[in-house]
Amino acid sequence: MARKEPLFGLGTRVHFTQTCDEDAPPLITHVETTQAPIPDEHSLSAIHTDLAEKKLLPDQHLVDAGYVTIDSLMKTQSGYGVNLVGPTLKTHWYQAETGYDLTHFSINWDAEAVTCPQGQTSSSWTPVQDADKSLIKVKFSQSDCKKCPSQTLCTGTTRRTLTLHPREQMQALFAARSRESTDAFKAAYRHRAGIEGTHSESGCAPWAYAVRAILVCAKPIWGMWLWLPRSMLFS
Repeated sequence: MARKEPLFGLGTRVHFTQTCDEDAPPLITHVETTQAPIPDEHSLSAIHTDLAEKKLLPDQHLVDAGYVTIDSLMKTQSGYGVNLVGPTLKTHWYQAETGYDLTHFSINWDAEAVTCPQGQTSSSWTPVQDADKSLIKVKFSQSDCKKCPSQTLCTGTTRRTLTLHPREQMQALFAARSRESTDAFKAAYRHRAGIEGTHSESGCAPWAYAVRAILVCAKPIWGMWLWLPRSMLFS
């Protein structure tokens, strides 16, 4: 969706924010335009800042997977008090299919140790800085891994290694992933379907070839029309 063209300003992303109150009509509360290569999650801070200035900040923000990352989950909650709701990006490593991805490991944060599905405990826990991010490198013993009957299901090397984010960030990610399987998540996220109509309508315009759509579930909003130019209203 980040196609670049010399005409009509293509090569940008347009992020629409729209209300989804059941007892009120859907209204666009914000439009954010960015350069196409900028990841979706990097737009959230600007969107929430502008919504806060207009006193339109929602309690709950329904978004697609491109906006849901460890950083965005933390920043939207701590910085704006917004509950970010959306599907998390899933791992594409083969261990997700064999039952040996991170979700099947048990993390003991206080003991700084990780236990694998076979019951073996990690041999090292090392905090590191990588690209200005605080991470934790976890390694398991080579001797334990080499004799493990499930080694090929777990790792393609002589030992399994894991990379963890700090405790609060990992717990926020795990909580978001667990929430996806609940009825409450499904009931809330179905409201996002309304934004697809806006997505489709705006995508027909030559200035909006690359469009990303997000949706706000907010408390009842009054005086909305003060913030909506006629050019932003779609039938």
